[in-house]
Formats: sequence, structure tokens, C-alpha cells
Amino acid sequence: MNPDAPLPAARLFGGSSDTADSPTLQNSIAPFLPLAIPDHELIRLIGRGSYGQVWLAKNAVGTLRAIKVVYRATFEKAEHFEREFKGLQKFEPISRSHDGFVDILQLGRNDEAGCFYYVMELADGAEMTKSEFRIPKEAQNPNSEAAGAPETIRVSGFGLPSSFDIRHSDLYTPRTLRDDLRARGHLPLTECLSIGAKLAVALEHLHAQGLVHRDIKPSNIIFVNGEPKLADIGLVTAIDEARSLVGTVGYIPPEGPGAAQADIYSLGKVLYEIAIGKDRQDFPQLPPDLQTQPDHTGLLELNEILLKACHHDPRQRYTNAAAMQGDLDRLRGGKSVRRAHQVERRWSAVRRGATWAGYAVFVVTLIGFASRVTRKTSTRELARRRNTSRPRLRRTRILR
Repeated sequence: MNPDAPLPAARLFGGSSDTADSPTLQNSIAPFLPLAIPDHELIRLIGRGSYGQVWLAKNAVGTLRAIKVVYRATFEKAEHFEREFKGLQKFEPISRSHDGFVDILQLGRNDEAGCFYYVMELADGAEMTKSEFRIPKEAQNPNSEAAGAPETIRVSGFGLPSSFDIRHSDLYTPRTLRDDLRARGHLPLTECLSIGAKLAVALEHLHAQGLVHRDIKPSNIIFVNGEPKLADIGLVTAIDEARSLVGTVGYIPPEGPGAAQADIYSLGKVLYEIAIGKDRQDFPQLPPDLQTQPDHTGLLELNEILLKACHHDPRQRYTNAAAMQGDLDRLRGGKSVRRAHQVERRWSAVRRGATWAGYAVFVVTLIGFASRVTRKTSTRELARRRNTSRPRLRRTRILR
């Protein structure tokens, strides 16, 4: 089973998925033929997601792009299709304002075909082992200088041949964080901290625009020129419009998605997987051999961040992504996050104690003030009665 398979509810409300082997998904999308995209040539299908297909394409000047086509017919209700399109409309201009987002270069709609599409920058190619590398029969050897030259191809760091015409190959698949995790088991601590800090900055920028991602997971984080970016933005929506239960099991907080702190929770689970090497459902378990790992001290420091980011009580989590990014950078700088959190907890306890002490002083002062007022009032009332009784005594004496 795909570890990033979304909730069934996500399929009702536009959740993203990379479950290409899902019978339901294949049956719902397979009948759709390639769409004519203005100024682009669709080359071949390179992926499937909820309600759509991802195509390798070439624009008018020959630049390779990725294009996702989303079909209305795959949604249970038309309003859900419209909601996803509106989310993309809001995200499209923001996508190019920060390096942590996949660039949306063009957003279009074809109501006659019953779909919308968006053009994205192309991710790096996923790394492949030599056993996985092969030369497609239809591909021409780019290194040959004469007819009959041996079919040798220079291979790049990610399994793509140098100067290779990707249009005529079936080698390319986009590199995601899930691919890295699957190939390596877990990532080095320094790499995890770098990825986490960069994505936290991107989330802070997204939340500042009043939007939430709602489906952060390893397969929705791609690499472009080696840099991590938030992708598969089909569930991006305004914070005040995030009402649906969508996302992927294990990355969704107990209270559900739709808030900025829910995105922080999801990012924490991603870091848990790539740093600890365990499934997000195992959180907060640590591997039994942690103490034997060379970077175990740093991992325990990172775990302090994860425990705060993924706390079951949202009030105990980071209040914003910038705060989480600050702790990640603190750890990257060689400082102790655990010690900093201990100091924060002590100060918090002191502040709470000072607050209760202040309340107690206030109550005592209020009681004292009320007592003085009551005594003064009683004294005045007694004096008034005495003054009132004296003329009566005088009148009684005169009558006698």
C-alpha cells in the first residue's frame, strides 16, 4: 500500500495522491485523452494524482515543463472542482514569490473539455541505480559522432543521460522526498535540518498570505536544482475556507487540517520520517539503536522540535512556522534546543506563578478596600443616627 495514500475523504474534496496503481483512480482517469494545452506539446504521461494526470510537456521555445490536468468528471460534486480551482487561483501568483514553492507558470481552464490545467517547472529526475538504467530503443545516442558508434550514454547524478533528449525516453520520473527516503532509508541530520528549515520558511510565507497547504508529505515535496519545494498544491485553500476533512492519514493532526498549526504538524511528521527512518504512524517512537548512531545527540535535539511540532494539543505546538524554523536554525548553529525549551518552560512556570500571585494580591487588596469602605460607611451611618437622635432628646426635655 502506498504510504502516502490519502484519506477517502480526500478523494471527495480534491485531495492529492500519487497512487497511480489505485484501480479507482486509474478507472476514473484512464478514459480521458490528452488535452490540447495552448503553447505546449504534451509528450507523455509521467504521473497521476487525485482527479488528474501529470504530463511531461514542451513549451513553444522548447523548455520542458510539467502540466497537471484536473477533470471535473472525477469529482463527486462540481462545487468541489470549483473549490480546487479557486485555491489554485489564489496560490498561482504566490507560487513565484518564494523559492520554497513549485512555480505555477500558467493556469488555464477548458470548460468544454470539463477540466482545468496548470503548467509547472519541471522537477529534477529521480535517482536510479545502474540496474534500472536502460537505453530506450527509440532514443538516439547523443554522444555518437559517427554512424555506427557504440551506444554509450553519459549518466548524470540522477540517472538521466547528459544532453539526453528526455522527450524520447521513458527514464524520467520527478524526484520527490519520498524517493530519497525510499532509496536511503533515512537522511543525514544536517540534510534533514536544511530541508526542514527551508520548508518552514515557505510555510510561514504561505500562511502569511492567508493560505494553508493541507497535504504536506514526502511525495508532495519535490526537488528543483537540488532545492526542496512544496508541490501538489491541489488542496491549498484560504484558512477561513478550509472546512473539508482532507489530507493523508498520519500527517493530519487530531483536530483535523485547515489551520496553520496543522501544516506545522504535518511538516514535523515528515521530518520524523526522514530523520528517524520510521513510519509517521510510529511517532513518537525512537529506534532502539539510537544511542549507537554517530549523530544521536543531534537526533535527540531534533526530537525535541518534533515533539513540540507534533504535540496532540495544538496549544502546545509552535504558534507559527517561523518559530519552528527558528529552532531548526538554532540546532543547525550548534545550539541546544532542549536547553532552550527547558528555560522557556521554567519562565512560563514563573510567569504563571507570578500571575496567580498577582491575582491573589489583587483579591486581597480588593477585599481590604471593600472592608475599609464598609467600615467607613458603617461609621458614617452610626454618626448620622446619633446626630438624628439628639434633637429628639432636646424636644423631649423641653416638653417636660
